[in-house]
Amino acid sequence: GRLLVMCFLPDQGIIAAAETLDEQADRFEQINVEFLIVGSDACLHHQLWQDRERRHRATVLADPCHRVHRMFGIASDSAASRCFTVLLDEEGIVRLRWRHHFSNSDLQAIRDLIVLNRLSVGETGEVWAAYAGSQREFLSV
Repeated sequence: GRLLVMCFLPDQGIIAAAETLDEQADRFEQINVEFLIVGSDACLHHQLWQDRERRHRATVLADPCHRVHRMFGIASDSAASRCFTVLLDEEGIVRLRWRHHFSNSDLQAIRDLIVLNRLSVGETGEVWAAYAGSQREFLSV
């Protein structure tokens, strides 16, 4: 398995250009991490893909009924202005929850945490388990 970063975009205020999403997907792919965009407004986010001629690398999941949002305890408040990102380890355990802006610097910080964990213990993920203890998350910002 691979690490999975799920970035939940708010309904309003963020319509990232398809190129930006592809760029982020490429950056996570470089460190062997899957990057998934989750949007509750299916029409707005999927319009980006329909208007393009080439195939995109970023995966967008439509969640108009907010089921995935609820699975991860994320409010699907349409007034929210920031993203909510969840990092799942290879076993599907949530290791990081982070509310942030959809910006290169904020997403780079998530990649840096992943790389630092791997430098500490390699690909095995023992540091995630050490931080988690009996909880399913080690950090909530």
